[in-house]
Order: sequence, then structure tokens, then C-alpha cells
Amino acid sequence: MNRVLVVDDAADVQLLVRAALGRDFFITSALTAADAREALNQAQFDIILLDVTLPDGDGFKFCATLKNTGTIQDTPVIFLSGKSEVVDKVMGLSLGASDYVTKPFSPVELRARIEARLRDLNGEKKRDELYEKYDLKFFVALQRVTLFFGGKETELTLTPLEFKLLFHLAKNADQIFTRDQLIDAIWGSQTYVVDRTIDVHISNLRRKLAKSYSLIVAIHGTGYRFERRTEGRV
Repeated sequence: MNRVLVVDDAADVQLLVRAALGRDFFITSALTAADAREALNQAQFDIILLDVTLPDGDGFKFCATLKNTGTIQDTPVIFLSGKSEVVDKVMGLSLGASDYVTKPFSPVELRARIEARLRDLNGEKKRDELYEKYDLKFFVALQRVTLFFGGKETELTLTPLEFKLLFHLAKNADQIFTRDQLIDAIWGSQTYVVDRTIDVHISNLRRKLAKSYSLIVAIHGTGYRFERRTEGRV
């Protein structure tokens, strides 16, 4: 099911989007840019519907920020705006938005535009880098991971940082990494992150991998290692 983030403080717009997309989409509502940032830190989305005028900021500036953020810069953005001037549309598209829909809009048209963009994404998925390790399958560009368990693939719910951490460990299975090495690989050497942050993310990943053959092992006094579980899955 495709995930849509709707960033708009107007209750009628939120309701209209939900009516347009129905139960075929998983919709998350954000009333402010701050709410949107929080949602994006917690999950990956297939498309972002963004109002130009937000209570705590400018939608154009927020879009520019998104397009310069590594983990979400490729997520399509569709502006929903009451500003219908050509200059506004040009501004939105020049910032990297995939489309610009003016209010009031037809629910049928909005759905058609979203589905058209998702068809483009599906074509891109076919060209997406795919990496498999044990019972995990990594869709790298989409930053998604599926687990094969019980005869079917189930998507793991990971934050962007959890994905990067798990992917780095899986690509280097059986190699021991210190906390400092993991911090450099995931956050970069110029970012200050305490060791405890790594431990928290590892703990969350272990919980989410409880049914997997993949295991993250703590090496006493050193760091962590990704390996195949030997005693079987839960």
C-alpha cells in the first residue's frame, strides 16, 4: 500500500484528500512543517502533498529543504495551493516538485495525478538496486526492507536511520564495527553523536529482526557484527 504524507493545516483539504484516495492508500496527516519533519523521521513515504502556506513556515522553503535531504530527496512532492499565479507554479516546479495542483481541486483529478506519478515510481522500482542477505531484501533507492517469513514477504517498519544502519551492517556481514565506525558511516565524521544513540538504534533493529535469520551481535568491548542466526528464528 502506497504511503502519502499530507502537509496542510486545512481540515477540509485533509478530508478531501482522504475521500479522493479512499482505502487504497495509507495516509498520514501533518498540520505543520514541524509535524511533517517528525513524520518523515519516523517513516518513508511514496509521495508528499504539500501546501505552500503553512502555519510555521513557507512550503516552498520546506520543499527546498526536502530536496536537499539525502534520505528523502527523491520522494515526489505535489504542491496543493490556493496560489494559482504562473510564477508560483514555476517556483514550485523549479524547486523539484513533481506537480502543482491549485485549490479548489477535483478529487478525481488529484487521484489521477497521484496515480500517474506512482506509475512513474513503479517503473523506477524495476531499475532500483536490490540487495539480498539471508531472509532480508533491501530496496536501496526506496529505503525499504522486506523479511521472508511464513511463506511470504513482509515489509519491516524502519526509520531512515535504521535502514542505513541495517544496510551498512548487512553489506559487511561478519565484520565487526566499533560504535565510532558506525557513527562515521551513518552520520558522517563531522556530526557529533553519542555512543548511546547507536545502542538505541541497534536495540530497535534487534526487536524488529526477531523473526529473521539475520542477527546483530554485540561484541563485548568492541562493537557490533551482523551475522546469520544459528539457533533458528522465533
